Amino acid sequence: MSRTVKALRDLRDSDEFILENAKLEFALELKRVMERDQVSNTELAQRLGVSKPMISKLLRGDANATIETMAKASKYLDGQLFIRIIRNGCNARFFEIVKNAHVPEVRRLPPMRQVPEYDEMWNFAANDLKVKNNEAEPIAA
Repeated sequence: MSRTVKALRDLRDSDEFILENAKLEFALELKRVMERDQVSNTELAQRLGVSKPMISKLLRGDANATIETMAKASKYLDGQLFIRIIRNGCNARFFEIVKNAHVPEVRRLPPMRQVPEYDEMWNFAANDLKVKNNEAEPIAA
């Protein structure tokens, strides 16, 4: 193993990298939700009772936000903070299942074709959702 590869692995495993990565992930998610819901920095600052520069710091990943601030920001963006500890070496993927009322036009996807080499993998398509009382039921895998 080269020195560079070892140095990069050591850096990736450092507390500083883990902290900066978590701040950046929160910043990116906050920005995504704000853009989706068309919420300005000023509006979020007013809702949270903080300054506009504080929101800018959060969005740059410069602020060491408390869980309280993160939870309040999520709440005021009509969401909830979701925290999980994932085992090292594993990847996690998250998705939202929304009520039909939140989706302007629902279109059915064509059935997924089966690919033999991926038989062991999970497949997910909108057709797999069971809709009852205008609300999608959760899917457990």
